[in-house]
Amino acid sequence: MFNHFIKKAFAAIILFITTFFALPVLYARADYRMEPERKGTISLGDGKLYDEYGRVDFKNEATGKVKAQDKIKKIAQNSVVYSIVENKEWRITLESEKVNYETEDPVNVRAFLEYIGSKKSKEISICDPVIGFYLESSTGTFICQYAGYSSSEPYPPKKFKKGKKYEVKLDLHEWDEVNSDESDMTKAMSQFHNENGELILPKGSYTVKAGMTNLASKKSSTGRQTGFFATLHFNIGTEGEIFAVGKNLFRTLGDKEAVLIGTTAEGTSFYNGDIEGEDWVIPSTVIYNGNKRSVTVIGDEGIEYTMTDADDGSTYYVQYGAFSGKSFSSIRIPASVKKISNRALAGIHGMNEVIIDAEKIKIGKEAFADCSWGITEDKPGKLVISAKNVNIDEKAFSDCYLLQNIKINASKSLVIGDEAFNGCYNLLKIKLPQKTKYIGNKAFYDCGYDKKLTITIPDGVKYIGKAVVNRANLKLSDGNTAYKVENGLLLTADGKTVVRVMSRKQEEIVIPDTVTEIMPGAFEKSKAESLTIPDSVSVIPDNMMRDAVSLTTLNLGNGITSIGEYAFYNTRMRTVKIPGSVKSIGIAAFGNNSKLKKVRLSKGLESIGDYAFYSYNTKLDGLTIPNTVKYVGQYITGINYDNPDFAIVFKDGNSCYEQSGKEVFTPGTGELKYLVAYPLTYNGPELTDNSNPEINYFYAPKLSERVESIEKLSFVGYTNSLILPASLKTMDIAFLPKIMDPEEGGTLIFTGKEPPVITNDYETTGRISLLVIIPYDADIEAYQNAFDNAGLSENQHVYVKRAGE
Repeated sequence: MFNHFIKKAFAAIILFITTFFALPVLYARADYRMEPERKGTISLGDGKLYDEYGRVDFKNEATGKVKAQDKIKKIAQNSVVYSIVENKEWRITLESEKVNYETEDPVNVRAFLEYIGSKKSKEISICDPVIGFYLESSTGTFICQYAGYSSSEPYPPKKFKKGKKYEVKLDLHEWDEVNSDESDMTKAMSQFHNENGELILPKGSYTVKAGMTNLASKKSSTGRQTGFFATLHFNIGTEGEIFAVGKNLFRTLGDKEAVLIGTTAEGTSFYNGDIEGEDWVIPSTVIYNGNKRSVTVIGDEGIEYTMTDADDGSTYYVQYGAFSGKSFSSIRIPASVKKISNRALAGIHGMNEVIIDAEKIKIGKEAFADCSWGITEDKPGKLVISAKNVNIDEKAFSDCYLLQNIKINASKSLVIGDEAFNGCYNLLKIKLPQKTKYIGNKAFYDCGYDKKLTITIPDGVKYIGKAVVNRANLKLSDGNTAYKVENGLLLTADGKTVVRVMSRKQEEIVIPDTVTEIMPGAFEKSKAESLTIPDSVSVIPDNMMRDAVSLTTLNLGNGITSIGEYAFYNTRMRTVKIPGSVKSIGIAAFGNNSKLKKVRLSKGLESIGDYAFYSYNTKLDGLTIPNTVKYVGQYITGINYDNPDFAIVFKDGNSCYEQSGKEVFTPGTGELKYLVAYPLTYNGPELTDNSNPEINYFYAPKLSERVESIEKLSFVGYTNSLILPASLKTMDIAFLPKIMDPEEGGTLIFTGKEPPVITNDYETTGRISLLVIIPYDADIEAYQNAFDNAGLSENQHVYVKRAGE
């Protein structure tokens, strides 16, 4: 496993490698969408790659020896192209497996950095050597970038062991606006990944180079530090040719097909539900160079543009795909189209209807995501899909807020992917064909907001995912053999699994004794007032009864061993009794229960998750934790501000926790693990004999002199300050982001003249803005160094001052 410093170094390397792979794709697509005549004209560099200080010129290969260039080797069934270059101390290897765009195989390009010098290991800073990458694609777009640590502060060295390869896999991530001439795209993230998170690039030819400096080499004539790099060429199919027909832009696909990749057609305005502009009828065939081509695909893989506010830097608008931001009264897609690419039509607004009339159609991930539908009283937003086989991929129509009416005709098969219609809040009606086979997780989640939406599950459905609805009601077709209805619940045909309550209005839910499994979200947002779970059920799943605001009575069976995250979040129970069979309670399982007054935990419980019973100004008078508990999370309850006797009690005999007043320790040690309350009383610390007027403004928990170390400290209450005793010897900063507001910051008041050993062993990167106050006669330089050497991330800032200054 990498140690902390190596992880930090390669996190930076990953960011910059991925930058180079993302940009060529981005600009090629932007050319096609905005100004096709500009294709191949963008040049963002001078053929050289150097850091922001102008120190490294990677065009000079003199200091590097090429060991292999575009060599091919066989690994199992795959052909791998690789390139190796090295100098006396370092070796860089690039390699890529053969890929095929047409079958959407992942692009597996990797870079390896290896120390090969005479020592056992080598320490380098993130700037020394500087490691940079650039890529040239067959579209003519040339991208040049750098890698370097931009701060003027020194950066800790990273240790590389001899003979050990450190791998970086190329991926697509955010990029900063270095060398960009597109002023309206200050931030971009590419979306070219499959369901497994693997990289899928458009067709084309690519050249990628990875370079690094050699500090012993002579500088070039420009005064920049020279370097060496490895070069790798690889191809993904062929790019095709771009051509325009009327207002539409196409790309050739093979010998007989074409891909629609852009258009200048669109409506001109959208006022009060009226659209002024044209309908968009996509042609089934086009002529290019005298040959007829079928239009089979809509949209190259989409792009995401994140717009930022010039004043405060906040994100305020996102567009997806080549057609985002367009307005159409309607869109008609012909039978020739087989595929609508991922995010292809996302971000379009103003449609009254979309008509897809195809032979066979695959609608890609987020293909229509975030589309707004123009709604009038006599013509609500409507979607009609007709084909023999329909495959609707993940989030294809997600967040189409104003879509109201959906009709799908599939004579052979319909597959609905996960979250396909998630967030279609105003959906009033959907008709699914009898040949529907599969309905994925959260397929209709958050559909039917404040509407009476009922979805009928057709005869052909063999699988229904978790949390398929949370607002809508369900109806089961009489001919379905995979599912049945009992006690108002949708069950699998064998009666062992509860999928969902059929009607949100059902007041009492009694789960049959045959049931052994309940799917997540099964009763989410239901109106049930009581719930009874039999002994046959062992697991309460995540979100099972989340936001069931009418629930007051809960009867848990004695077979339950775990209660999932947010299982009963935002309900109205007053009393909760946890059976002795329960071993774990998940995060926020009973959170936001403002009426909860009593919780009884049984011996045998081992784990309590963060926010398990949390509610602001809780009505609980306290909580007793059994001595079998091995883990207690952050903020398990709120504070009862109306009851000064509020307390959390760890029972004696616990092997993991030993309570002393409001402090909880590892038994027999000075390691502080938990603070069980938030003492809002002035402690009056006197750090020295001198006057410390500023200290009098702080109301903070004052830790006892037993405290010697703090690592993963947890709290019941929230605080933005702590008074730390002189007995403190070691402290890890991991707990600070958990207790202190990242925007407002917090304060640590040290009473010792010498600082404790401060670490970041848990590698927290959360934002910290920390004021440290030390005694007037303490060593301020020692304190500052203690924090500086703790491995703070770039968004963690510590300011040290003496009391009274």
